[in-house]
Amino acid sequence: MSDEARDRIRRTIYTVFDRWGQRSMETFMQKFQRGGAAASEAYRVEWIEQAFLERRAKHPGLARYVLKQTLKSKVLRKHRTTLLRSALTSIAAEDSPAVKELVGKLVDGPRDPRQVSSPPAYTRRTLQRLRKEEYPEVFFDHGPADNDGRLEKVSTIFGPFSLPRQEATEDAAAYLSSDRAKVLSDPTFGEQISHRGSIRDAEPEYLEALREFRTDCDRLIGQLLGRPKMSKETLRLLHEEFQAYPELIQVLFNHILSILAVKWFRGRREADKARLLEDEFQLHYTKKDALRAHVLIAKTFGPKVATVFLTNMASFAMHVLGLPEDGMHIHEAILELHTGETAAQAAAWDNIGICLRDLGEYTKAMKAMEKATPLYRQLGDTYHEFIAERNIGEALIRIGRTEDGFACFERVQARILELKDGEKRVGVWLNLATGARRCGLFDLEYDSLMKAIEEDPDTDLLVAVQNRLLELNLRPLKQENTRGMSPRDEGSQSG
Repeated sequence: MSDEARDRIRRTIYTVFDRWGQRSMETFMQKFQRGGAAASEAYRVEWIEQAFLERRAKHPGLARYVLKQTLKSKVLRKHRTTLLRSALTSIAAEDSPAVKELVGKLVDGPRDPRQVSSPPAYTRRTLQRLRKEEYPEVFFDHGPADNDGRLEKVSTIFGPFSLPRQEATEDAAAYLSSDRAKVLSDPTFGEQISHRGSIRDAEPEYLEALREFRTDCDRLIGQLLGRPKMSKETLRLLHEEFQAYPELIQVLFNHILSILAVKWFRGRREADKARLLEDEFQLHYTKKDALRAHVLIAKTFGPKVATVFLTNMASFAMHVLGLPEDGMHIHEAILELHTGETAAQAAAWDNIGICLRDLGEYTKAMKAMEKATPLYRQLGDTYHEFIAERNIGEALIRIGRTEDGFACFERVQARILELKDGEKRVGVWLNLATGARRCGLFDLEYDSLMKAIEEDPDTDLLVAVQNRLLELNLRPLKQENTRGMSPRDEGSQSG
């Protein structure tokens, strides 16, 4: 099959939720244009659904809560398989499939052997409800209506067929384009999405469901290979693509989870919907979660990749998004998993110290860093030894042992030249500046920033350093302006 066909399949899968959004907006605009009470209700429903999707995307705690509720539902579990089957059939069908070919027998429960006359495998009502009521944004007609609703030609947002044009199509597309441009205008958007994705990918319930989804996908492709009107070449290509690019099947999985999340939300009472839009939901990521996630990631990519992902991606994402307690449990799991590995132990204690510092537990943070420092010294990792020493100094100052804290800062300053790598020397000076800023030691911060520029006048952070120096110079006029640049490196958590 040509590369063009491969690209078409990839584009179809990657744009599934955009197509869902297009149909959702068209449905809303059709109702809104009627005016009156129907328009007000349509606006209210659309607003809270969009607010739910946005909040779910931004808040890891809410996203995890919704995921658990979705996975818990036996009905939605069945619907997940139904949507996957519909997706694969839509992609591989040589012509628009009939409704019953899309959904298979998975929408019905097992027949009751006690009944003399069991109901048919498909009923018009079952299939009509699935198309028109359960998932109206997923299925759409693709041919003239038939007297038997089970045989009507349809397609889905997963397939290569174009969405049917309606009166509201252009307006809906224009609105979505404007909304997308607004979201993308935020320069931090991509980074935030990446961090939230890293947290989700470390949740054991998500990883278990994804593994199950992959198994279902292989099984369903095998079933479809034996059916007429299916392009065997396309199905084999799909299987190859899913094997070669695991992220492709994960994208499909994520799209289906989002559709199921909306379905779950629509079934909540109004009071529960309000709670989902207003309450704070904690992530509640535990050491047990981290240990289970390590096992699941290791099964696919190996234990080394599992450790690196959890520490360098997931825990760092939690650190950036202000979830230090959740991130700390990952490092506690690493301590248990790598008991005899000095490097892993040093980094874990270092990162636990950073998490405790962010939680305001300065005495505990100092004790964790004190366990990391000799391990770094044993490894000959002078750079991270200095960073840990600086963190100890900051903790000492925070708990009132100012002279001891200054002594730690001075020891680091006196030994910086031991680092032969100029970039690492810059990193230590910037870390000293960051610690000094948090402790209100603005003169020390200024001196450390100047040393960083002297070390490397062309540092990538030159503009940020110069801006902070300007703020410090204006500090008497601004009455102790304490805003500063983001730290480049505060230990292993960001190193």
